[in-house]
Amino acid sequence: MPEMDGLEATRRIRQIPGLERLPVLALTAGALAEERRRALDAGMDEFLTKPVQPEKLQEALSRHLRQHSAMDETPAEPATASQDSASYPIIEGMNTAEALPRLGGDLALFQQLTERLLNTFDSQWVAGLRTLDASELQAALHKLRGAAALLGVTRVDQLATQAEEQLRQGGLPDELRPQFDALADALFTLRQSVTEMLARTPAAPRTPSSAPLLSSEEALQRLAGLLALLRQQDLGAADELAALHPWLRAKGLPDVELQRLCESLARLDFEPVFQYLSAWQASCALTP
Repeated sequence: MPEMDGLEATRRIRQIPGLERLPVLALTAGALAEERRRALDAGMDEFLTKPVQPEKLQEALSRHLRQHSAMDETPAEPATASQDSASYPIIEGMNTAEALPRLGGDLALFQQLTERLLNTFDSQWVAGLRTLDASELQAALHKLRGAAALLGVTRVDQLATQAEEQLRQGGLPDELRPQFDALADALFTLRQSVTEMLARTPAAPRTPSSAPLLSSEEALQRLAGLLALLRQQDLGAADELAALHPWLRAKGLPDVELQRLCESLARLDFEPVFQYLSAWQASCALTP
């Protein structure tokens, strides 16, 4: 992109002798049947949706590599969550067992991001959707999708996805009023559930219980590794960022920036994270 999208790239790959059976997996924010059909018609082998679940991606890659390789490989063991799913908070409308591992098990950060979502996409925001033109509305819905997907807000993610896809296919903003009403109801239900959860949940520690405390030397080495992963657009960057949360906070990186960086990685938007952390490292004169 922007010269060529994944569908066209796959079609051209399939025309190259010797690459007819190369495993190609689609990774996209869209989850509609039409998008899945287009991906498979273009020659892709499987369709995965954002935010990516590392264990699902690992399983899919292992399976397709085994199928397309003459070697008899032993499948990699799927990654396991660092916390028993039974211990995750139960919140109506949210899949916390998926969301919390993406945030390194940091319940405090999860609560902050949830509150931020509700404060940003409140009833006034939903009412304002009715005043936007098609391009503005598509951008607003895409922003909501990213925040909802990061936190496992399934119903909101689905509604925003469907509305955005309808606009992309030529639908008119006035035709989306039923989706706006449904979004308002889903966000209201989420707000009620989250309020109850926060009232029941004691103040969470600032450091994830699963994250070890890093020495300065180790933290600097891992920061350098994180920057290398970001340069390569490696999915492991999200795990490294989560592991560095406590150290980054201790070094004065604001929570609001940590939240923004997590959201960018959940959208697989690596470049702004790399640019920010590189500039921050230079400003603090931090070197391994």
